[in-house]
Amino acid sequence: MKILHMKKIIILFFISISINVVSQNVGINSTGASPNASAMLDIVSTSSGLLVPRMTAALKTAIATPATGLLIYQTDAGTQGIGFYFYNGTAWVPFGTNNGGWGLQGNAGTASATNFLGTTDAVDFITKTNGTERMRILSTGEIGIGITAPLYALHVVGAANYTGRFENTGATNVAAIIGRNTAATGVGSGMGVYGYTGQDGGFGVSGKNVNTSGTGVLGTGQGVAGSYLPAGSGGSFNGSSNGIIANTTAGSGIGISASGNGLATYPAPASGCGGAFSGTSLGVYGVASNLGTGNWGGYFANGNANGWAYVGGRSGTTDYKINGPGSVSTIVKNTKGEYVNLYCPEAPEILFQDFGKGKLINGFVHIDLDKDFAKNVTINEKHPLRVIVQLEGDCKGVYVTNQNSTGFDVKELQGGNSNVLFTYFVTANRADGESVNGEIGSKNADIRFGEAPLKMETKNEAKAYIKTIINESGNK
Repeated sequence: MKILHMKKIIILFFISISINVVSQNVGINSTGASPNASAMLDIVSTSSGLLVPRMTAALKTAIATPATGLLIYQTDAGTQGIGFYFYNGTAWVPFGTNNGGWGLQGNAGTASATNFLGTTDAVDFITKTNGTERMRILSTGEIGIGITAPLYALHVVGAANYTGRFENTGATNVAAIIGRNTAATGVGSGMGVYGYTGQDGGFGVSGKNVNTSGTGVLGTGQGVAGSYLPAGSGGSFNGSSNGIIANTTAGSGIGISASGNGLATYPAPASGCGGAFSGTSLGVYGVASNLGTGNWGGYFANGNANGWAYVGGRSGTTDYKINGPGSVSTIVKNTKGEYVNLYCPEAPEILFQDFGKGKLINGFVHIDLDKDFAKNVTINEKHPLRVIVQLEGDCKGVYVTNQNSTGFDVKELQGGNSNVLFTYFVTANRADGESVNGEIGSKNADIRFGEAPLKMETKNEAKAYIKTIINESGNK
């Protein structure tokens, strides 16, 4: 009975499906058509598909000695997900990865040295959108965005708006972009960020801070920490010896042009200059915050041996407003309308002077010094008051006596009792200056041929370095 039942099943199978065997080819279809000559197995259907063995990842792994090309469908996620897998001779590989391509919904196993997105030959890697090339990675490693022949590690070219934009919307004190150069040290060895433009009105680098107390650009050099004003500024530049170095190659160019107090213009000499600064109250403000000798608010010099001067500083233990080897002078007009110089007398001591008029009364008069003058001079046995008297009338002559910190006496010689006018000229040593806490801030009274600063050394190598950068810019 069992044999009869099996025969019925076989008969029903051949009735429902036509299997045609032609030579070594097998065809399965419902029409009786011969199999395609190029196929070992030719299955034709318009209402059904081919169902391969289905199993879990564990059952797949348990297959003993799988043949290369063996195909199964994995029913659980396992480590690589549900889907079709084939054995490539060494491992089970999911369809759509590695040999089969990258999946649109993501890929796993990319940390492997053998799994990557790219090329294995010396051919550029190109990405496109809407059929247009957007990015290219050269076979030599250069990356270009908007350019098919990048010249740098990252070369970005844009025709409108921003060529590139980097934003940080997270924590504070985190940079949106970092430019770093770890080349060997030395002048011209490298730059962290290089900005260049050939446009009229363009900027090589533009820094902007929209906060009302923000700083537009912060620059530090020589390994010092960056500092800036709490109220903000357009730029803050810090260095242990130089905060800013600026240079122009034009014969009448200006190294730095700056204006403050809302001024829209930058007045400057037509012949050019190193810096042109303007403001409604102050054009230039210079401060040296260190205490002690050798610190100055400003220094100015020309190419001549003695054409230099320090401004606002200290040499030795004495404070100076201006100190230099040149002459102090003022400019006036002569009778011809020409501009000429008048020169200041200078002395080896720091002196204050005053002038006045007096009159003998019966051959004697006491002169009181101006109180403001007396307050700022030192008069004692070591630093006597010097008085010169010029008579304006006839008498036996006069002499000066009883000089002290408040005044002096003028007496006629030989007991005379004249009543004549005279002009007097007094000189005294300037008093020592006081610091904020009341201690001696600047020694003045005892100074004679005081210690002088030397001419400041220049650093021409810094200027040469700037010229090198500009020359490179012109060639790009």
